[in-house]
Amino acid sequence: MKKFLSMKTLLLSILLVYIPVSGITAEKFVIDNFEAKTNALYSKSGIYSKSPSEAKKGKSKKQKFNGEKSLFIAYKKMKEGWCGYYVELKTGTNYFDSAKYGKITFMVKGKRGEENFQVGLADKTWFEMEDSVKSDDIGNYLPEGKITTQWQKAEIPLKIYVDKRDGDFDLTKIGSIAICFETSCFPDGTGKGVIYIDDLTLE
Repeated sequence: MKKFLSMKTLLLSILLVYIPVSGITAEKFVIDNFEAKTNALYSKSGIYSKSPSEAKKGKSKKQKFNGEKSLFIAYKKMKEGWCGYYVELKTGTNYFDSAKYGKITFMVKGKRGEENFQVGLADKTWFEMEDSVKSDDIGNYLPEGKITTQWQKAEIPLKIYVDKRDGDFDLTKIGSIAICFETSCFPDGTGKGVIYIDDLTLE
């Protein structure tokens, strides 16, 4: 009898490991950890800008959260023009299906602290317009409520992009994610600084 109960307990334990808990997803996809020359999708990424605003990017070996490198973005947002960084999730003619994920996450820190940006996400419609739907300021998704000189994990629910468009946003056809230095990010519409990003992920 004891042997039977032990086997029953063991089988129940195994089942509990594999039965998913409602509302919890184990899906995770690291888009870019910035260690290699390209991202996990082998897709385009880079700076976008319109003068007089400007930005540049590179890899930092000194400032990294994981591995040996992180992405740095140096930006100078003027009252005119725009600038930011993007990574395409669209590969060839195929858009990325993000519906099984719940949020965009990444590690972030600033060179001085108080830097600011928004995260843009483009579905097929917005990608074709060469634009994106913007999140709120990044501080809204950080534990400290703002960028500091220490690494923090940003967690941006994908649902906010759907909500911002009153449901008119297709998470099954994502074209790109962007780091956007918007005019609204800065009190007088201008700002400059350096940020570091690591482990850009969908969870």
